[in-house]
Amino acid sequence: LEEPLAVPARRRRGWWIPGVLVLVALLAFILSRHNEEKQFLELLRQARPAWLLVAAACQVGPYLCVAGIWWTVLHRSRIKTSLWSLARLSLMKLAFDQVIPTGGVGGSLLVGRGLRRQGANPGIAAGAVLLTVLCFYIAQAVGVGASLFFLWRRSELNNWIQILVTGFGVVALLIPMAILWATRHREWKPG
Repeated sequence: LEEPLAVPARRRRGWWIPGVLVLVALLAFILSRHNEEKQFLELLRQARPAWLLVAAACQVGPYLCVAGIWWTVLHRSRIKTSLWSLARLSLMKLAFDQVIPTGGVGGSLLVGRGLRRQGANPGIAAGAVLLTVLCFYIAQAVGVGASLFFLWRRSELNNWIQILVTGFGVVALLIPMAILWATRHREWKPG
């Protein structure tokens, strides 16, 4: 008979080595960035708490807005859920999209599953995700329009900026229009 505990005992001997290597690498990274640490501490000393609160609100705001979109869709479908659980889902989407760059598709699938866990059927979940994409492109178009206005007012609008903004504008209009068209023509099947 073989001893079943013999193999795991051998594996347990060096279990701490990867952790120590990661810790040493982290310490080496931190110590090599000593000047950056000093600069960061200096920035903290000069920072104004009111502006830090404004920055925190600007960071948290988009997650709450996206959660608000989903909450509205679910609420109109008579599905009860909390805004905070949807805000966590929004943060999870961002983390997923940042870790695994899939152009937002992976995060959207994660949201669809999360909304179905909240009680939404697949159609409602897909509608909420599409509404989020639509709102994203509308917000991008408004931001680009405002930027163009400010550049025009300061007479800093050159030909390259006009070409780039026109290209972005075409994409920013085509995608929401395609989404709206697809939601109104559900019988159409792509090739």
